[in-house]
Amino acid sequence: MARLMCRMLMLISCTAVALSARGVAADEAPCPPPPWLDRVQTYGMVPLTPDRAAAFNITVNGVWGGIGGIDPVLTHDEIVSAVQKRYRDDARAFVEAVHDAGILAVGVVNGLEGFDAMRDGTPGLTGMACRSAAGDPLHIDKMFLMCTNNPHWLAWQYETGKRAIDAGVDLVQLDTPMSSSFIAGMLGGGFCPHCMETFQRWLDAMYTPEERAAHLGVDTFIPEEIIPRLAQFQRVGPMEQSAFLQDTPDARLYQAFVRCQELASYCTRK
Repeated sequence: MARLMCRMLMLISCTAVALSARGVAADEAPCPPPPWLDRVQTYGMVPLTPDRAAAFNITVNGVWGGIGGIDPVLTHDEIVSAVQKRYRDDARAFVEAVHDAGILAVGVVNGLEGFDAMRDGTPGLTGMACRSAAGDPLHIDKMFLMCTNNPHWLAWQYETGKRAIDAGVDLVQLDTPMSSSFIAGMLGGGFCPHCMETFQRWLDAMYTPEERAAHLGVDTFIPEEIIPRLAQFQRVGPMEQSAFLQDTPDARLYQAFVRCQELASYCTRK
């Protein structure tokens, strides 16, 4: 548990970085940041074998960690096959080899992408995907788009991050932290029961019933009535059709929906 407190959570949305002090008691000082945090680093995008990373003068080996597969540290063999070939499924051995080369090791927590390669090793993956306005699992080709309001997906993310920490990584990258708001836009999702329940709670917290009716045109929250009002603004079209340039009940409802989803993306996983 002590290692869990002292490891880093690297929250990448452009260049944002945050320290994690989860689980630290109120009367207990958080762990100090490691010395390397204030040093200039050379980041590699995907993990390479330690000798290859050193040849490229990489000091942080692979901010995408095991993205695309089921391991938070070992990249999928379709991305860098040499890592899987040498270390197979032994993430700890890989991390130790990276450290022996004087390089920092990274784990990843996948925020959004339910890759095809994850299906066999992730029971219930389809059920954790978000939903379109038609109620279908949200996907791009074979890749599901996951719901960060879904408690089962959140539990998967937590356990994945813990596996990376247990393997000895120096930092954990939370990929695509703005997942829900991204899905609520042009990706055409945000309509699973978990997202709708979150949105209903958010509206109840932010508006009185009178304000909600007058400002958003919502007397009673009925998903079957709310969803088409939101979905109309997810189509990519001329700028003047954007909900953010309009001042109608439907447009204000969609603006509230995106704000709710963006907040949920961060708050459910911080």
